[in-house]
Amino acid sequence: MIYLNGVAVVGDMFKATYDSDKDGRVEKDALEITLNKLLKGAGAGASPTEIDVPSGATLTVAQTEVFNGAAPTTWTDLNLSATIGANAALVVLKIASATAGRHFAVRKNGDTDEFYSASVPPSSGYGAAIFQSIANIHAVLIVATDASGIIEWKQIDGATCTVDIIAYIK
Repeated sequence: MIYLNGVAVVGDMFKATYDSDKDGRVEKDALEITLNKLLKGAGAGASPTEIDVPSGATLTVAQTEVFNGAAPTTWTDLNLSATIGANAALVVLKIASATAGRHFAVRKNGDTDEFYSASVPPSSGYGAAIFQSIANIHAVLIVATDASGIIEWKQIDGATCTVDIIAYIK
């Protein structure tokens, strides 16, 4: 048994009413559509109800330089709010150094977990929050900001570098 708009329809009746070209799909003009609404199932044998489309995250692609100079050698705040706004976001950063062998690390502001080791190469390995530079080659890191749009970052010996935001989700 198929229910459509609260009315039970079966086999041939369904096809004649809602599948006029008999291709096995309900025709668009046979449905009542409301903009910015979704249908939420109400269980077997019950008509679905309309609900508002939930708001979601927005991906913004931005090629914006946020730092150019000597990197900090201790965990230091990097305020990204001028680009992403004063809010929490997931940020994709692009970092480059003219000098090879430099280790950079990022973390959410206020995080006390250590992502960086004093040994070279870092004993913590490599991943989305730490990398070793190759001269003039960009690397991409992913980091969450705090509610003010701030991250922390560091580099072992203050290498000159650039940091760009290439995208963020908030």
